[in-house]
Amino acid sequence: MGKDETNPEFIIDANVLIDYCKTDLSILTIFSKAIGTINIPTPIIYDEVSQISITKAEKFSLNPIEPTLEQLIEAKTFKRTHFCDNLCFLIAQHNGYTCITNDKPLKQLCNKHNVPSIWGLEILVILANKSKITKRKAVNVASAIQKSNPFITNEIIERFKNKIHN
Repeated sequence: MGKDETNPEFIIDANVLIDYCKTDLSILTIFSKAIGTINIPTPIIYDEVSQISITKAEKFSLNPIEPTLEQLIEAKTFKRTHFCDNLCFLIAQHNGYTCITNDKPLKQLCNKHNVPSIWGLEILVILANKSKITKRKAVNVASAIQKSNPFITNEIIERFKNKIHN
């Protein structure tokens, strides 16, 4: 996870945020309160995720953050991935955050530059393994995410289930 293990901070990309908005946003609240702050770049809220607003994010203990002008400019000119994914990467890199993503190019970019990252379903693994939610709840939410997201395959769900302690 992020640089400060006693109070780690995370940045969440649009695709993971959408998955939890469509299924169970309270999971992100539990994670943010029990594990570490989840930050959301405001351009994601304004431009990519219609299911959430600044007010709703704050209500669910998520932290909307304004990127710096330098980060916005660099994300626009950085030709690695999509603008908001670039922004997540740059904010994570500059601030020592762990990036939460389901986007393979963003995950690869983070790995290449030694920026900590986790997959979106790993939120559930962490919560279940720390007994913040039940294993059944984790599996149910993962299944709901799979139903709403065609990119979450049966193979991904099986790997997810194997990561949860019995």
